[in-house]
Amino acid sequence: MGLVSIRHGSGIYLSRGDPINGVWSTRWMQWVLQHAPSLLEMFEVREAIEAKAASLAARQASAAEMRRLERILTEADALLARGRAHLDEEFLRSYVRLDAAFHETVAEITHNGFLRSLLAALGSALAESREATLAMPGRIERSLREHWRVLEAVRRRDAEGARRAMEDHMRRVIQEVRSVKVLHRPNRQPGTERGR
Repeated sequence: MGLVSIRHGSGIYLSRGDPINGVWSTRWMQWVLQHAPSLLEMFEVREAIEAKAASLAARQASAAEMRRLERILTEADALLARGRAHLDEEFLRSYVRLDAAFHETVAEITHNGFLRSLLAALGSALAESREATLAMPGRIERSLREHWRVLEAVRRRDAEGARRAMEDHMRRVIQEVRSVKVLHRPNRQPGTERGR
């Protein structure tokens, strides 16, 4: 059984259930294991999906959903204001949790279950890289400013602005992680990734 089912004389229908689970998930995981995509490849896919999520959120977010995003960012601001050392494990874990919550909430606001599932799968695959990225000097402050720009565009119902803000955010993440050469497959030398 796949993502669609054909009912003769009736039409083609999406199968029920979470598309990330079941056969689709198994095929996806088989592909991942066989091809071993680099972090760069996964980040590029995440960039495109996150940008689309931000655009949809700007069109669809309710006032309550916007407040949820604002609460997350306000909590992150308060965390920074307390002035914990960035390499302190508790501080870093707290910010990583808020960073993940922001991105997950943007995805939830799209009301698109398939998009949410894709981002959840990518988020799981990239969980360790999130902490490594945010531990870089100055990255938390930059990340938080970029998140506020996304929210500002969502509040204005500026779908294109939200898309651009999220795209810029993800590109900076890619650039910064790339600078410490953790985006390449272990069996590849830096510089042998396909061109960008």
